[in-house]
Amino acid sequence: MSFVRTLVLAILAAAVGAYIWLVEAPRMEREALPERLLDVSLDDIATVDLSYPRGGRIHIRREGPGWQMTEPVSYPADTTVVENLLRSVEELEVERTLETDEALELSNYGLDGTGTQARVALTLTDGTELPAIVVGRTTPVGTSAFARLENGERVVLTPLLFHSTVRKTPFDLREKHLFDLDTRAVLAIELTAGETDVRIERRGDDWHFTSPFQDRADTAAMGSLLNAANDGRAEAFADGDDVDRGALGLAEPFLSIGYQLGGGRTVSLTLGAEPIAEAGDGAEGAQEGAKPTYWIERGSDGQVARVPEWIAGRFTKHPNELRDRHVFRCDAASAHSIRFERSGEAPFELYRSEDGSWTATPAAERPVSRAAADRVLRGLAELLGEAIVADVPAVPSESLTEYGLESALVEVTVTLPDGKSCSAATSTPEPDSESPNYYFRRDERGAILSGQSHQFSRFDFTLADFLERERE
Repeated sequence: MSFVRTLVLAILAAAVGAYIWLVEAPRMEREALPERLLDVSLDDIATVDLSYPRGGRIHIRREGPGWQMTEPVSYPADTTVVENLLRSVEELEVERTLETDEALELSNYGLDGTGTQARVALTLTDGTELPAIVVGRTTPVGTSAFARLENGERVVLTPLLFHSTVRKTPFDLREKHLFDLDTRAVLAIELTAGETDVRIERRGDDWHFTSPFQDRADTAAMGSLLNAANDGRAEAFADGDDVDRGALGLAEPFLSIGYQLGGGRTVSLTLGAEPIAEAGDGAEGAQEGAKPTYWIERGSDGQVARVPEWIAGRFTKHPNELRDRHVFRCDAASAHSIRFERSGEAPFELYRSEDGSWTATPAAERPVSRAAADRVLRGLAELLGEAIVADVPAVPSESLTEYGLESALVEVTVTLPDGKSCSAATSTPEPDSESPNYYFRRDERGAILSGQSHQFSRFDFTLADFLERERE
């Protein structure tokens, strides 16, 4: 008998446990969840319509993975900003509902009509139109705001954050990035500034000037020029055919640049002639008292936008700023020999054998240090001048005195295994100065580059600097 009773009690306990687990626990969990004002998922929203008490209206619809603004202007919307707004709608909690006996007229809460703050209307991807959310005033005390669904009279309290989140301008919701340029697909860049036309072409991993001169371009500088388009974000927009391009410096642009892609495609822009301190009429998003900035015009659709001054500086480069600044224009790291000729001293030369060891001519009392020679060679291969200041073919021979190059302090020649060589000379017009300016001449008829003492130190060697130390 006791066994049967125990069995029955066990079965009852299991049944009660199952009931609690399967029925009561889920119900309690649901009741513990916060009440949402709307039962909606961000992924199901197709359009959002924002209306404001002063007459402003913004309409945005989903297009593929992104969003498109259709009113008050047709323009891509900022996906992050739009989805943050819609996520705030999806997660909007009801903090409290005002009971019927305590509720006043809707006007007391700013909830009559379209509300004193905003009206948010959503349409789902299946065409269902959800009841609009009307957002009213904030509560006199606390951190809440009044809201209601347009199809009912129920007044609720919502978090204050939502009250500010729904207040958007068209500029807030527009995509600020002006270009989405695949820099890896750019084959050439054409840049026109005044009467100077520059063309730089990609050759494998390198870039080369084809106009106004033939030269290699600096890899880092080209990377900056390529990325400048993608880095630019609009600070304001000027829309419509009646934009006064003359007032914005675009009638006679300071600079035009085109990024040429495969298939004859080009991404282009023009930059206004001079910085504009204040935006003209119709410039959405402009602020009075802003720092001087520039206006650009996008070639694909004629969109005019204001960009920060630092972005303009990325485009406005003198051709010499884009040129390769290596002092040696050969693969110096693979050199077969290095010759040093110092002013007033006999020259010496270092030779590298197949096993990587080095010897010197004239012969020295101690062996050449392989580590010292390799270190100096790496320094020469990596040596960059500060700036290109002139080209020797364009400089009369008598003008070389200006740079101290009529008589070099040191001349270094690097010879490669195939017999080809490259050389560089260095000097200063004021060698007795406490901080003299140095100049490097790249090859006999190459460019002249400026430099400082730390760059000259990579030239300034005697034979003794390469020899093994004497053993004690």
